[in-house]
Amino acid sequence: MLSAIRDFFSIAGARATFREAKTIYERLGAADKLAMHEVDAGHGYHQPNREAAYRWFARWLKGTEVGGEEPEIELAEFDELACTETGQVATSLGGETVHSLNLARAEDIEPKLPPVRSRADLEAFREEVRRRVQRLSGIDYERSPVRTSPFGRIKRDGYFIEKFVYESAPGIEIPALLFVPEGGPARKPAIVWVDGEGKAAEGRPGGEIEWFVRQGRIVLAPDVQGLGEMRPADVARGTGWTRYFGDYDAAMTAFLIGESLVGMRAADVLKAVDVLAARNDVDASRIAGIGRGPGAPPLLYAAVLDGRLRSLALERMLVSYRDAVERKIHRGVLENIIPGVLKEFDLPDLVAALAPRRALLVDPVDALGRRLWPEAAGKAYSRSAAVYQAAGAPEAIRVARRRMGQGPEAVYEKWLK
Repeated sequence: MLSAIRDFFSIAGARATFREAKTIYERLGAADKLAMHEVDAGHGYHQPNREAAYRWFARWLKGTEVGGEEPEIELAEFDELACTETGQVATSLGGETVHSLNLARAEDIEPKLPPVRSRADLEAFREEVRRRVQRLSGIDYERSPVRTSPFGRIKRDGYFIEKFVYESAPGIEIPALLFVPEGGPARKPAIVWVDGEGKAAEGRPGGEIEWFVRQGRIVLAPDVQGLGEMRPADVARGTGWTRYFGDYDAAMTAFLIGESLVGMRAADVLKAVDVLAARNDVDASRIAGIGRGPGAPPLLYAAVLDGRLRSLALERMLVSYRDAVERKIHRGVLENIIPGVLKEFDLPDLVAALAPRRALLVDPVDALGRRLWPEAAGKAYSRSAAVYQAAGAPEAIRVARRRMGQGPEAVYEKWLK
């Protein structure tokens, strides 16, 4: 095994795999036929590892333990290596690409969901979407009392902040901030705030959360798994790799154990709803959700499964999974992907399943994170709007554009009423 200590593949995982395999080789009496060599470097096939490979082959193919030093090698120029005019099969010979193959396949797998022609059809549609979401996402959630651990309180002008963690699943503790306005009715409406940048991004004095608190809302802002405080340091630093693939390790690990990162985050959101619903100062019939960026899809998944989220606002959310297929390059999409999802549903179908609850879609973005113009966004959610129309609530779904420099009141004031 040839490994690099600073590879994006965890060296701890490589070492654990080696130890496990070594045990098997030892029991078979072949311990000398497995070895591991490490180099203190990043991803790549570095010279020390290449030389270790030469020695290994020399030992087992030539019967010698010596040698392995790599001679000076003169690298060929690109033109010498190119087998076609451009060096690319796709551009020289007109071959297929992963993108073109995926696009062709996507055209053949339009998800078949129950039609919604009237209110009578709505429940069958919603139930089928919920069933598919539960099955594909791997969301592991059971409504139950939530264990919380307090970490103090911060007093601010007109409100206070409770700091605590809550247990989303055994061994999974989610850090959260609860913003509580002073005065007002004994039981107040509440908002679950799921921000892709983390709870601290708008939790500062004068941040956007403060505006909602001053409108009389209790706001619970958790850092769900992989966001905010829970974001791995190397991902938070934002290298070229992570800007495009995000928390690749966590997303792929979730796939390998039959779950999804978006599903795990949705379970964290559902537990946040449990936290709010159990509070004496919260009107449990008036809990809403605001999701921003990568935090929006988990909130949407949670709302499809839990009707306690009475209205939803999704800001800068990926417009659809199909958009990621249609574009050759995408950015930050992997964390919210589920394998095989387009065979079952797309994000506009999940929005449709909220009907007749209110849904505000603020600045949907394409797979590169660019805001869509209102016309394009409206077209993308036309299926959702049609379901709302059939449900007798066409006014409950709205696509809004937030201009640069506008405060939250520009798009959220009407939504709060």
